[in-house]
Amino acid sequence: MTLVMSTALMGTATASAATERLVLRIQDGLADAFASSSDACETRVFSLVAFEAVSDLAGNSEPTTEASIFARVSVANNCEGTQIRGEFIDVVPAESVVADLDQGAASVTFQAEKTFADGTEPQLVTVHIEVDWTGIGAITRQRSRFIENSDETLIVSRTNGQQRDASFEATVVVDDASYEFADIGRLAESDNGVLQITRL
Repeated sequence: MTLVMSTALMGTATASAATERLVLRIQDGLADAFASSSDACETRVFSLVAFEAVSDLAGNSEPTTEASIFARVSVANNCEGTQIRGEFIDVVPAESVVADLDQGAASVTFQAEKTFADGTEPQLVTVHIEVDWTGIGAITRQRSRFIENSDETLIVSRTNGQQRDASFEATVVVDDASYEFADIGRLAESDNGVLQITRL
């Protein structure tokens, strides 16, 4: 979020006779999930954090929507002597993530490495994760405000944040094997605003 804010602050401002005035609003949502399962041979672990943000800089014609995902997966099979590990962190298409206090959804596909205890050459395998969240817990709220005033600039920022527990269901497909998970994760959202006035 700071990167988006800083880019906007440097890039655009609306001008008056004595001051330059910038107004930026960012609304974002976050959903996270973590789960594991195991049997006599295999241990499986996955985690996923999905993030979306809509930034609106006064004077721009259209708000900007961005989404990103951070995901990890690990599947260790002691009976077969194999281990699969993979990680993904990147910007994704906006439609890949939905996150608010009531519900969330995210999906991502990436590559992981499969290694073999017998020394066979490692292989790349495909991982696909889909997660759906439903908000269930009490909503907690947090508010903050920041003011910085100098001879040249006045900056006022505020954040209104909320979060709650959420049940989730996930399907994780690793190397053509499909695993189902269900547990408790989290949904969060915040509404952030920045006013910057530069005295000319």
